[in-house]
Amino acid sequence: MEFLKYLLKMAKQILILFTKNISIFERLNFLSMKPVQKKNTVKDAHYTARLKIAMTAYTSGSIIFSQDTKNIYTPREFLDSNEEVRYKEYGLKEYHNFTLLYPHTLITGLISEVDKAKNQLIDAEKKLHSTVLKLFKTFELRPKEKNK
Repeated sequence: MEFLKYLLKMAKQILILFTKNISIFERLNFLSMKPVQKKNTVKDAHYTARLKIAMTAYTSGSIIFSQDTKNIYTPREFLDSNEEVRYKEYGLKEYHNFTLLYPHTLITGLISEVDKAKNQLIDAEKKLHSTVLKLFKTFELRPKEKNK
């Protein structure tokens, strides 16, 4: 009698398994009565937080910017990185040390940084040129004449 109850219980579980959306691998493991060995996807303490941010970035089509290291990551690169995710709670909202940027925003920001750097370089060259001219005038410096 116990054996029949056990078979009935197994039949119900098998029926549940085949009506759910479960992979064939999990079904075979269940039927062979082997314990399912789950892969350990947690690599470090911050992996699950990085996974949450990476999934949000992927679904929204964003790039991830780290405010600590000033690095730019794709969602996959961010997931594989060793970045620490820190949260600060202000009321009901949590703010972390990463910013999700749309590619257009990121590119326009980088272009403006390049333009600023170009302007600073031009100003530095002008300053160098005027300083050298002042030195030549002040000390009456002239190029050496060639010996014939």
